[in-house]
Amino acid sequence: MRRVFICLLWFVSCCQSAWLLAKEQTFPNAGETVKSKSVVMSPEEELRQKLSKLDQFSAHFVQTVWDQKTAKDKKPRQLSSARGKVLIKRPNQFRWEIKKPDQSTIISDGKSVWLDEPMLLQVQVMNLEKAVINTPFLLITSQEQELWRHYTVKKQSARHYHITSKKPRQAIVDFEVQFDNDDQISYLVVQDIQGIQTEYSLTRFNTRPWIKKNAFVFVPPKDYTIDDQR
Repeated sequence: MRRVFICLLWFVSCCQSAWLLAKEQTFPNAGETVKSKSVVMSPEEELRQKLSKLDQFSAHFVQTVWDQKTAKDKKPRQLSSARGKVLIKRPNQFRWEIKKPDQSTIISDGKSVWLDEPMLLQVQVMNLEKAVINTPFLLITSQEQELWRHYTVKKQSARHYHITSKKPRQAIVDFEVQFDNDDQISYLVVQDIQGIQTEYSLTRFNTRPWIKKNAFVFVPPKDYTIDDQR
């Protein structure tokens, strides 16, 4: 659950950063000509432009976790697999629900993050800002464009981007995001410093989801143990 939480915060923060930067900067369209000169966007600019369009969305996902380091035969060893649904609305609101095999939910109301584990009758809650600070890679939530210089963005193919930290000993060292023909996210891969790789295959992507009024609100049941770290 903790690993999913870190990966999710990193991804949401990446989208948030791109969205905030887009408010201050207008990106040229690929191939656009200005004063008879062709404008060629860098991989970083292309990725930020794509992410900035995703103000809100929902999707179903299949999550697969692999161990890349400890496998004796040098083949990745599958650790777990899960299915669920994600709902994101900026700024900083999201709902990440794992349906199978065990139900769990991560909810952010924009200020606090709730990690709900109904099987254990417990919820952990922390301040969103502290959660970001506790994960170095999440510093890109800042509006400062300067921070993008700490990451290398490479284009693997027309709609596939690879992001690597330039700093050593980051919690998350590698991140890949792939878009479909409609510029909707279809595939994510996150690898942490311990060699654990988490893959997300997204389907039924919807940029105009119906959002319930209380979608980003969590009220703990009376029989829950609350670990409040705010």
